[in-house]
Amino acid sequence: MFKYILLTLFLSFNLYAETSQHYYEYTASSEPVYLNLMGKDGFIGLDGADAYPIDCKEGEVLNGRDGEDGQNGEPGENGQDILITYSDLSLLKNISLNQAGGKGSAGGQGGAGSAGCFGGKHGEAGKAGLKGHDGSLGHIYLVPDDIQFETEETTQVLSVFEFVRSDVILTEHFWNISSGAKELFAKDSIISDYYYSYKHSKKYYVSINWQASKPIEDFSKTKMAMTIRDEKLDVSVYSGGVLDYYVVRSEDHFELIIYDALLSNQLEALSLGKFKRSGENLTLVVKEKYRPRVSIDTRFVISIYEYISGTEHRYIGQYEIPDKLVEHIDRNFYLNVGRLNFSPVYKRRKQKLFIYLSIYRKIQDQTRVFGLKGEFKI
Repeated sequence: MFKYILLTLFLSFNLYAETSQHYYEYTASSEPVYLNLMGKDGFIGLDGADAYPIDCKEGEVLNGRDGEDGQNGEPGENGQDILITYSDLSLLKNISLNQAGGKGSAGGQGGAGSAGCFGGKHGEAGKAGLKGHDGSLGHIYLVPDDIQFETEETTQVLSVFEFVRSDVILTEHFWNISSGAKELFAKDSIISDYYYSYKHSKKYYVSINWQASKPIEDFSKTKMAMTIRDEKLDVSVYSGGVLDYYVVRSEDHFELIIYDALLSNQLEALSLGKFKRSGENLTLVVKEKYRPRVSIDTRFVISIYEYISGTEHRYIGQYEIPDKLVEHIDRNFYLNVGRLNFSPVYKRRKQKLFIYLSIYRKIQDQTRVFGLKGEFKI
């Protein structure tokens, strides 16, 4: 059974990883200073669009279309972390530090639903977006200036080709947690009462052992990220092939053993078919040319343009297609585009459209994203 791990674009770094990526550096002195490290407030969520009226010309009983949901309000940013080197703790009294988190914003309102056809139910209003949460206070890290403090590198991103050529070296800092920060800094500081004092650092070595039946050359461009967290190694394979592996540890050395692999083009073996029907029943066919033996979750986001001429297109909208509008029969996906919330004018016969379809395919916890595009006449 494959055990895949997904790297999102926003790695959930632990406390120690955050210190190597985001802190503001400052050296304490006898000069008074104000450091504004506040997080920014979030943006208000957009209102959901009202539903377009249903096209009732085909004489069917149809329920009205639901209004679109309002977007959630954006959360406030956390206050920025700071790393301070010092010769004497008393110098921190000269620092007025503001690490307040930003305010979360309100969510958008839901859009109105549209009427049904021939006794069909009226569409429901979209849901209002949730209010974003407020940001947290930043962290404070204190390091005496008489110790050798090397750069922390808890994460490395590299290709399989680069990994084979050289072992990965990761460095993690460790910290003691203490209370009483508010007594150390200027009284008007807006900070947490907890701070982190440097304890020690540790190095780790990671090597790869390729045991998969497929040649490693086929996966040389596959991207991986390795992150050390609390002396544990997280491995994420997020671009290119899909690797099945396990990790063996011996002291400060981790061996990544690859025992199976799936080529990315096996996941991307889809193609656009034709449009079928029109109006509320307008359906786009996506053909599956190859189906791997493992279970795949497939999600679609469609961008729709009116075809004008040549390369000239007029943008209509972008829509995530909900599961209820997708049927997977044999080796075809049937996407009921007609029920998406855009004008019936663009769903009529002989209408020309340009389509860009973003496809998200996930095997357990790993996702690959690719696109298909084409010009169509309904």
